Amino acid sequence: MKQQADKKRGDTQLEVGDLALVKLQPHRQQFVALRKHQKLRLKFFLPFQVIQKIGLVAYKMKLLEAGKIHHVFHILLLISSKIILYYNMYLCLSLHQNLVLQFSYGKY
Repeated sequence: MKQQADKKRGDTQLEVGDLALVKLQPHRQQFVALRKHQKLRLKFFLPFQVIQKIGLVAYKMKLLEAGKIHHVFHILLLISSKIILYYNMYLCLSLHQNLVLQFSYGKY
């Protein structure tokens, strides 16, 4: 079983200065991303900068001053900056619901 699980598991590493999205726990951190319907909430919150690497799998993040969230996160609660571009596109589309996009399909 472990061998099958490890086939899909990636080895994620972040460097100091990289941007990463932080996964929220809605039952504890509602003040950060309060939404009327918790099922429709965003799973990850804003890109934050990595300040320090602590051990093999923990990272200290530069968070907002007003937030009361602990600054150290496990790597499984972070998404690296490679996906931030797509996440920002999703946020823009969700904020501008009246926006009409034209897609062109072509061969890759």
